[in-house]
Amino acid sequence: MRSKPTAAQTQRAGRSQSKSNRLASRARIRRRRAVSFRGLAAVLRGRFGEQRGGASGSRSAGVTQRSGPPDAEGRTHGGKRADSTSAGAAWVVWLDIASASDPSGFNKTRASFYKTRASFHKTRASFYKTRASFHKTRASFYKTRASFHKTRASFYKTRASFYKTRASFHKTRASFYKTRASFHKTRASFYKTRASFHKTRASFYKTRASFHKTRASFYKTRASFHKTRASFYKTRASFHKTRASFYKTRDEGEDSRKRVAYRPASGPGGKVDVDTRLTGRVAMGEDFSLAISQVHPEDERRLHCQVTAGAAGVGQGATELKVFFAPEKPEVKLSNEVISVTDSSSSEVGQCVSRNGHPLPHIVWYKDLNALPQVSDSSAEMYMVNSMVKEASGLLTVYSTLYLKAKKEDKDSHFHCRVEYNTTGSVVATKDSEPFTLPLHYPTEHVTFSLVSSEPIKEGDDVVLKCDSDAYPQPDFDFSFLTGGTPLQGAAGLLTLNSVTRGNSGTYKCEVLDFDAEEDVMLEKQLELFIHYLNPVVITPAGPVSQPLGGSMELHCKTKASDKHTLHWKKGSTVLSQNGVLSLKSVSFADAGEYSCVAAVPSVPGLHAQANFTLTVTGKPEIEAPSEAFVQKEGDTVTLMCSVQGHPAPQFTWTPSGKQSVEVKGNAVISTVMLEATSVVIRDGVTCQAGNVHGTDSQQFKVSISKDIPSDNSDNGATDRGNPVLKTAERQQGGSSGVVIAVVVCVLLLLLLVAILYFMQKKGKLSCGKQDKKDVTTGEVNNDIVVEMKSEKANEEAGLLNKRPVTEQ
Repeated sequence: MRSKPTAAQTQRAGRSQSKSNRLASRARIRRRRAVSFRGLAAVLRGRFGEQRGGASGSRSAGVTQRSGPPDAEGRTHGGKRADSTSAGAAWVVWLDIASASDPSGFNKTRASFYKTRASFHKTRASFYKTRASFHKTRASFYKTRASFHKTRASFYKTRASFYKTRASFHKTRASFYKTRASFHKTRASFYKTRASFHKTRASFYKTRASFHKTRASFYKTRASFHKTRASFYKTRASFHKTRASFYKTRDEGEDSRKRVAYRPASGPGGKVDVDTRLTGRVAMGEDFSLAISQVHPEDERRLHCQVTAGAAGVGQGATELKVFFAPEKPEVKLSNEVISVTDSSSSEVGQCVSRNGHPLPHIVWYKDLNALPQVSDSSAEMYMVNSMVKEASGLLTVYSTLYLKAKKEDKDSHFHCRVEYNTTGSVVATKDSEPFTLPLHYPTEHVTFSLVSSEPIKEGDDVVLKCDSDAYPQPDFDFSFLTGGTPLQGAAGLLTLNSVTRGNSGTYKCEVLDFDAEEDVMLEKQLELFIHYLNPVVITPAGPVSQPLGGSMELHCKTKASDKHTLHWKKGSTVLSQNGVLSLKSVSFADAGEYSCVAAVPSVPGLHAQANFTLTVTGKPEIEAPSEAFVQKEGDTVTLMCSVQGHPAPQFTWTPSGKQSVEVKGNAVISTVMLEATSVVIRDGVTCQAGNVHGTDSQQFKVSISKDIPSDNSDNGATDRGNPVLKTAERQQGGSSGVVIAVVVCVLLLLLLVAILYFMQKKGKLSCGKQDKKDVTTGEVNNDIVVEMKSEKANEEAGLLNKRPVTEQ
């Protein structure tokens, strides 16, 4: 395959071809010109040579330059010849040869020259036309060649792209075959794993069946063991009983009687025989009584009293000695075995032990305060195995083991054992053990899946789902979200969803992993969870919005909720609308401010949303009507307050001017001025002018002289009405002269009282510690009282009255 030429090679080849073509064209043009001019020169030499030779006597030849535009006959306006060609008029050099003998030959030659020259110009024009056509053809050729190269380059590029696409296709196909092979391999592995799983499961079921069979055999063997042990304990008890009866019979036999104490017929006191069971513990009294100390259980026997009266014979009497010892409180030792309701045989519940009792105590089992029947048959669902052990002290320890085939109803039952023993007077006493419940294991029969809270759920709440089983102990639980198809992680049967959204709505499933449950028990439960929601409130038009004074507008607020919802328009705490539409007509400055649209879902407590809207009312300022101000005398300082509503914020002008300050309260802008109440102010008043881009407004404040001070109630009323409050420095003092006199009198009385107290202290009539001494003034207090007083008006206000002017609004 021929390699594609490079761009540089293509450019160099084009330049070489163009240069060769140009050189060849120029050579052809030169050859044609040379031929034309040589022919013309030959013609001229032949013609004009003949004329010079034949006219030697004529006038001599001369060269004259004739110029000028030719006329219709070929001459110029000065008698000169002109050259006329198809290309137009031109200046040329003519040979004017006078020939008196042959003027017509000259004209003929000249005509031939013109014709030749015209032919030359025509040939040259044809040459230029041909050359132009050649250049055009060459340009078209270069253009066609460039287009060819471009097309060829595009072809090569397309071909390269095709090869690249084909390679990509083959690569993709190879990847597809590889993926398919991997899929088939994975599928084969899956089938193999599934087969292995089924095989393992079959093995598990087989092993479980073998386990149940082994367990049944174990329980059967254990039951046989318990039966054998019960028989052994029964046999042993019978043996001990037979042995006790033997010893008793032996001791009661005539030949087995042995004297333990006696009293001779003559001689004081009784005697004790040696080498008897009662030696050292028995004594015989003067009244023939027998006293036994440190009685043992073995001392329980029949005692005989024999009297020998010589020839009168022998008399005797017998008595039965009974020994009683209360046993210890019974204790129950629970079995370490698992008690399951699925067991086919009875399981050991526990063993009750009562130690050191005499005579033989008796143990009775109780279930919920009801005595259980005494059953010794090990094939029964409930039976007891009793045994007794004789301690070294001779006291008896009794054992009773309870076996029970438990039922699920027994999980709430309370068991205990009671020991019954005899005391003196044939009274039967009892002692009870601590009650206990069975550590019973039972499978699941019912499953519940519910919400912990019964309140409606909204977005942002924490939700707890509880899955419960009536099995003990509680099995494991598996949670999943069926709607989303995702498993969930719970703990101790609780599934917690934090900050839920509407996307958490759907079906949830709880599965109890109890492998001991019956096959017909439903171990899965589903729960439908619905999350209430409320979309953000949207206000149309969106604020903030400026509205001209007196204009009208309508506000709409919308939202979307999971249940029926309400929309309330509020300004502050005032409800303006309850349908989501607020119409404002002929708005005033009082309507300016922030509005809120509150959406709520009544059926879901706490589910609400709010959006705010700010309205600005623009217009000419409006000054509230002022009230009259009063001063005590001319020259006092008066304070005036001008309250204005308007937007943009107005500019204030006071006439006459004073010390001004401006503050904003709510929708009102308040300008305060302090100035001297001159005669002009009292006569003409004070003008407050407020203006903005929408216009101006002005009000006249009247200032009058009054001897009475307006009451505080009137000031408060003015404040409540929102009118400007006018005050003066004299009014603040409440009449400075009277107040100063009153204060001076009070100070003098106070000084008099202090002086009296001081002299009383000096005379000892008043006991006062250091902590009771007080400074009266800011001066130092030594042995004398120092009082500092100033008469300046400002100090009287600040120091004596300790009062500041109050600006009412």
